[in-house]
Amino acid sequence: MVDIARALNREPIFPTKYFGMELGAQTQIDEKNDRFIVNGSHDEAKLQDILDGYIKKFVLCSKCENPETTLTVKRDDIIECCKACGHKGLIRSMAHSLSNFIVRQHKNKKIADKGAKGKKGEKEQKSTTKDIYAGEGTEDIAKAKVNGKAAKDEWEGEEWAESDSEDEDALASKLSLLEMKPSTMSSEQKGEAFELYLQQLIDDGSLPEMMKAKEKIMQIVLKAEYYGLKQKACFGLFEKLMPNGEFVPAMKKYRPLFVFINRNMDETPDLKAMKYCISALEVFVNEHNLTEKIAIFLKIMYDQDILDEEAIIEWGDSKPSKKYISKELSAKLKETSRKLIDWLKTAESESEEESDDDDIEMTDKKVAGIHEVEEEKAPAPAAAVEEESDDGEDVDIEDI
Repeated sequence: MVDIARALNREPIFPTKYFGMELGAQTQIDEKNDRFIVNGSHDEAKLQDILDGYIKKFVLCSKCENPETTLTVKRDDIIECCKACGHKGLIRSMAHSLSNFIVRQHKNKKIADKGAKGKKGEKEQKSTTKDIYAGEGTEDIAKAKVNGKAAKDEWEGEEWAESDSEDEDALASKLSLLEMKPSTMSSEQKGEAFELYLQQLIDDGSLPEMMKAKEKIMQIVLKAEYYGLKQKACFGLFEKLMPNGEFVPAMKKYRPLFVFINRNMDETPDLKAMKYCISALEVFVNEHNLTEKIAIFLKIMYDQDILDEEAIIEWGDSKPSKKYISKELSAKLKETSRKLIDWLKTAESESEEESDDDDIEMTDKKVAGIHEVEEEKAPAPAAAVEEESDDGEDVDIEDI
């Protein structure tokens, strides 16, 4: 176990604990003598599968899948930092029992370090490396007070400015949003929390698989509803699912999510959600310089049943707004989409006329008491005319 941990740049105690948790077996840990044992007899193939799982959850970068990662505990969160791609974010396996164990170990070690510090000598505050899995080659970091100011941290040959610590504190603050109740959060915090939730699904690779099952998609919809953001969720979807402006591939991949976000729970159209969805599209095309394609994107979303013609027509006929983009750009986008809007109006009008004709035809058939009329016959104009006979009795002409 020690050799495996050294190869992964992790402390042996953590993969040992992971094996014990996955196998339901007790573990024996003697750090002084480098003894890390998982009790019991286990199949070699199963042990390999468990090791692969540990590497995926606690070693590989959730963004680039590179193993050159270090982990930092901030409050109750574990943040991974990838040396290869520079990614910094919450690990993909915070829900695993090992994550709770790591946080506890870090806190216990921190308390022990504080208790071991002396009060005499030069004021020097020693702390462990930012990598909580400090193995061979990592060093203690000294923050020496120089002229009343803390010197920069030196870590593995690189300098970490004081602002880095501030950045990590800000990141930890954002991560803690997931633990807050919506009733105590501002609108901005709710939006950040929902986007953070989406980012976790993207980072751990579970989002594409969730698109295959309605109940999984509804988990995301209900999460948006939980934060009171369901109707405005498209702002987060556009930002997180299309970070580089890849509209068409994202729509193909995540169409079910957009459809259900823009529907009520009874699956009827949610026109207000669609209105916000179009506003999110305006912001998206503006940020990625795709304003000339607004009509194409609207048509795609219409064809995919993400937007209804009513929502698009209402947007096109409304006055330019400066709520999310400039008033000038808003007017330009509506003008660019004018042909599509006119086409939708025509199609909607024809559809209504056909529907009215069908209603009249069905009514005539019901009155006549027939199921199908093959040929339309001209009405007999004298059918309702009556004449009076010589003997004073009324006689219908058709009787004659």
